[in-house]
Amino acid sequence: MRISQKINMIKIGYLTLMSLLFATFIIILSSSNQVQENYRIMQEEHMEIIMTGSNLKSLLSEQQVQLVRYMDEEDPASYYFIMKLQQEIHNILTDLGDLQRESDDTTDYQRLVRTLKATDIPLETILNRGISNELERYTSFVAYVSSLNLATTFTDRIILHQYELYTERRIKNENSINFSREVTVLGGLSVFFGALYFYRFLRTKVNVMEDEGKKDSLTGLYNKRYLEKLMHYYQEKKENRTMHMVIMDLDHFKIINDEYGHVVGDAVIKNFSDLILKSLRKEDYAFRFGGEEFLVLLLGMKDDDVYKICERIRKTLESTPIHIKNFTLNLTVTIGFSKGNTQGDYLTVLEQADHFLYVGKRNGRNQTVWKDTV
Repeated sequence: MRISQKINMIKIGYLTLMSLLFATFIIILSSSNQVQENYRIMQEEHMEIIMTGSNLKSLLSEQQVQLVRYMDEEDPASYYFIMKLQQEIHNILTDLGDLQRESDDTTDYQRLVRTLKATDIPLETILNRGISNELERYTSFVAYVSSLNLATTFTDRIILHQYELYTERRIKNENSINFSREVTVLGGLSVFFGALYFYRFLRTKVNVMEDEGKKDSLTGLYNKRYLEKLMHYYQEKKENRTMHMVIMDLDHFKIINDEYGHVVGDAVIKNFSDLILKSLRKEDYAFRFGGEEFLVLLLGMKDDDVYKICERIRKTLESTPIHIKNFTLNLTVTIGFSKGNTQGDYLTVLEQADHFLYVGKRNGRNQTVWKDTV
C-alpha cells in the first residue's frame, strides 16, 4: 500500500472517530435537555394539582359563608349562589381526579369524593323551604358544614402530599440536571480534548509516514524520490536561485560489504551520513541515492565555497578511522559536483555531477572533481 493511501486511510479514520465523538456529545446533550424537560413537566403537573386543590378550598370556604348567610337571612340570591358553588365544587373535584397520576396515593382523594358526595342530601334539606322542622334543617346544616370541613382537611392533605412529592422529585431532578450538566460539560471537554489528542496523534502518525515516504530508513537522509518533489517545489516558486548538486560515492565500499558483512557496511553508511549532516547548513539538503552513493543540494553558494565543503568532508573521512565492532576501517570518498539554477533542468545538472564523479573515480578516487578542475 502506498504512503498516500495510508495517509488517506488515517484521515478517514480520524474523521470517522470525530463523527462518533460528536454524535456521542449530541446524545449526551439531548439527554440533558430531556431531563430538564421532564423536570418542567413534573413541576407543571404538581403545581396544577396544588392550584386546583387551593381553588377547591376557596370554594368550600365560600360555600360555608354563603350557607351561613342563607340560614340567617334566607336570601334568595344566596340560594342560587350556593347551588352554583355546589356545581363548581363537583366540577373542580372531577378536574382534581383527572390530574391524579397512577403513581400518586389517591386515598385522600377517594375520601374527599365520598365526603363531598355525601353533602348533596343535607344541602337539599337545608335549601328545601317546604321543611318547617327547624331541628331537621339545623341538623342537616351541621352535617353539611362538618362535611365541608372534612373535605377541606382532605384537600389540605392532598395539597401537602403534592408539595412533598414535588419537593422530593425536585431534589432528585435537580440532582439529575446537575449530573447531566456535569456530564454534558465533561462530554464536551472529552470531545474537545479527545479531538485535539487524536488530531495530534494522527498528525504525528501522518508526519512519520510522510517522513517514511521521503527519507531513507537507515540514515534519516532524504531519498531519491523526494528530490523530484523538492525540485518541483522550487520551480513552482519561480525563484531563480543558484544551486549545486554534489554526488559522493564511498570508495571500494563493495569490498567492505564482502569482507566485513552488511551489518558493518550499514554502520559505515550511517557514520558517513552523520558526517555529511554535520558539515552542512540547516537550509541544505542531503540525500541517499542508494547503496554507497549520496547527493547534497546546496543553494545560493559560490563554487569555491562548495568545493571547500566537499574537501572538508573528504579530508575528514580520510583522516578519521571508523571503529566498528572489532574492526578499524580507513575510508575515502570521491566527489563530483556541478552548478545550475532552480528554474533549469535539474536532471542535466545531476548528470554533469555524476560525470565529474566518474572522472574522479577514473583518476584514482579520493578527490573532488568539478567543472573548473577537469
